Amino acid sequence: MLHVEHRPTETYLARIEIHPDHRNLGTGSRLIRSFLHQARRQSRRLTLDTLVINGRARALYRRLGLNEVTRHGENSSKIKVSTELPRPGPNHRSDRASASVLNTWLVALAGGRHGGWPG
Repeated sequence: MLHVEHRPTETYLARIEIHPDHRNLGTGSRLIRSFLHQARRQSRRLTLDTLVINGRARALYRRLGLNEVTRHGENSSKIKVSTELPRPGPNHRSDRASASVLNTWLVALAGGRHGGWPG
């Protein structure tokens, strides 16, 4: 399951869930790297929230270059992580083609279904 919000200065991964059959295979890393690349090309930060207790996800995000920005939620149970805002370079452009390829890849991973994983 994936929910992405494209905001003026950031790409916010509102929800990212990997189907159990695809966990521990690098799927999450590839997805996040794709969004990191796309956000950089569009001069946006990549931002998401994770639970404090989700140590594996936090370690992944750190490895991929996302840093803790703030803690929030009840009892500071959530952490907002983000990349730094990239500076526009000579190759700055919108990357709709990459987004389309990524969307196609996600639909294929979900077995052609939309709306979450089957029960």
